[in-house]
Amino acid sequence: MSMIQNVRYACDLGSSHVHTHTGYHQMIYVRRGKVVFDIEGHRYVVDRPSVVFIGCHEQHAVRACGEIYE
Repeated sequence: MSMIQNVRYACDLGSSHVHTHTGYHQMIYVRRGKVVFDIEGHRYVVDRPSVVFIGCHEQHAVRACGEIYE
């Protein structure tokens, strides 16, 4: 089984609902823009370039700030 299950490119991130990814962790690379991560009740504002790791059982939501996101 591959360690990487899914890779996708996004440039139009809206707001996501609070959710988890049971069975796999999530790694997000913020190449451009600014993103707000709400993870387990903590808010993180992430500016580019950054990498964010989210555990498979951590409840989280993601929201881009502004019009530029990649």
